[in-house]
Amino acid sequence: MEKTFEIQGMKCMGCVSAVKKALEGFAGVTGVEVDLEGGRASVSGDFDPAQVAQAITDAGYPAKATD
Repeated sequence: MEKTFEIQGMKCMGCVSAVKKALEGFAGVTGVEVDLEGGRASVSGDFDPAQVAQAITDAGYPAKATD
């Protein structure tokens, strides 16, 4: 599965790194691509979208699944 998440508050590459770090090793996540300009992340794997959104939010960037 691949899901796109809308992420608020990302302003720099450090923010992108923080989002990626929050999802590294997350159960079931096999790939993460973060678009700073678009304020989105594409996450692939077998995971619970609500838990991924919460992990990003817990890292300081409110997130929600968009599709």
